Amino acid sequence: VIIIFVSLIFLFSKGGASPFAGWATAIPASILTIFMMSIELLVAFIQAFAFTILTASYIGAAVEEHH
Repeated sequence: VIIIFVSLIFLFSKGGASPFAGWATAIPASILTIFMMSIELLVAFIQAFAFTILTASYIGAAVEEHH
């Protein structure tokens, strides 16, 4: 995904012929890339939390003494 956004910068600026078009593409592409990476990091933390809770409840149920 990052490579696609970087290639858009060069595509719209036509190889550096138009610096304004390059910057106009680079800023939104960078912001969108950072946003997507932060969402990916958030999902990774939520996934780690959920699997930790599931593992703890499974181990807790497995070692619980029966009455």
